[in-house]
Amino acid sequence: MYKLKIQLKQHTPIIHFQHKQIGATLRATEVKPKLDRFILEKLGGGNYKEGIKKAGENKGWLIEKGKGALDYKIKFRQHQLKNAFINQIIKGERGIPFFFGNMGDDYDGKEKAFIFNPNDIECQILTFKKDLNEKLIRVIREFFLLNNFGTRQSKGFGSFTVEEIEGEEPDENNLKTKPSELYFDVEVKNLNLNAFKNAFRDTNIFYNALRAGINHTIYVKSFLFLYFIKDNINWEKRKIKIEFFSKKLKHQQKKWDDIPTSALHSKINDFKLIRDLLGLSTSDEWVGYSKKRIEKVQAEYKRGEWVEVEKEKRNIDRFKSPITFKPVLINDNNKKKLRFYIILNQKSIDYLLSKHKDFLIKNGNQKFDISMPNNFSLTNFFDFVKTIELEDIVEDKFQNSNEFIVLDNILNQLNQCQTKHTPH
Repeated sequence: MYKLKIQLKQHTPIIHFQHKQIGATLRATEVKPKLDRFILEKLGGGNYKEGIKKAGENKGWLIEKGKGALDYKIKFRQHQLKNAFINQIIKGERGIPFFFGNMGDDYDGKEKAFIFNPNDIECQILTFKKDLNEKLIRVIREFFLLNNFGTRQSKGFGSFTVEEIEGEEPDENNLKTKPSELYFDVEVKNLNLNAFKNAFRDTNIFYNALRAGINHTIYVKSFLFLYFIKDNINWEKRKIKIEFFSKKLKHQQKKWDDIPTSALHSKINDFKLIRDLLGLSTSDEWVGYSKKRIEKVQAEYKRGEWVEVEKEKRNIDRFKSPITFKPVLINDNNKKKLRFYIILNQKSIDYLLSKHKDFLIKNGNQKFDISMPNNFSLTNFFDFVKTIELEDIVEDKFQNSNEFIVLDNILNQLNQCQTKHTPH
């Protein structure tokens, strides 16, 4: 039997539902299926099914023929808990960016918690297959660089990287050493929950600006909206207001009549479902507009009208964001920082747009049809984001706010990066 020992470093808290178990950390039941798929896709040249075929027929790596489970065992253990913390998230607690769990009666007794251990965590992999063991050694570092774990992993929670393999640091010359060419840094003075909250707060400000825009203490138009409007494509938010909340829209237009360039006054009538390119949800809450949730369902054109696709035939219900934040702790001039790498998953966008991009948006008995754009390049989008001059799109009265300062700092850092698509 081949025994592979790997030392992992944890960079951000993992949001865990088994936090009451002693030594709770990464779960083999989550990590192994992801690692299996990662290996099989590489083996198949990006094709998962082809990877399964090769692993079974040519290598004998599969536990069961035709199934994507590779023949090895993996487990995790913590030897030290010095300065580690387990902070149970109070039901309905606010102020935790990106996290919306532990709300409602369904979560009673099932609350999740932040778990963080600054000490090395041991990963042990056991297999009888020599060539599989060698493959694991070659890919394990890249696997942890490109993946996070636990709840809200795409937003940067549950970030781990490989520190040592069999007591030796990996050869930086032969292995992928960073997950993306796009990144920004946030200073963290201490490795406690408040420090992590502040770092994720900054990231949340940036992500909100990317997708939906910011409209509370500061007004920042969605970068996604600005990207498409330059090509004369308007977004669904405007169409929803026209179709469902026309009186409210007219009131807003009158109120902001002195800003003719506002999106409220846009004359562009080519509407597309845009925001959901960065994460599709089946319903949205419009606070202050309607007590009902705005629903989205896949649609098809039949007998002269748009109708809902039958539930059993729908191939898209939810679509997670194609943007993953991978935070890594670094020391920069004796300052401790979290470097948030931005991993762009173009493959998931292409899959979404190839499957079915026509939808009905419903508000009670009212509805209208809308489609997603024909294509969308994440690399081109971030190239555009890097050109944004924040002072040109944010009113002067907001430019001393914390949100403006944070966002401006992140944009300035991104402007120094070379945008390069990272396959994932």
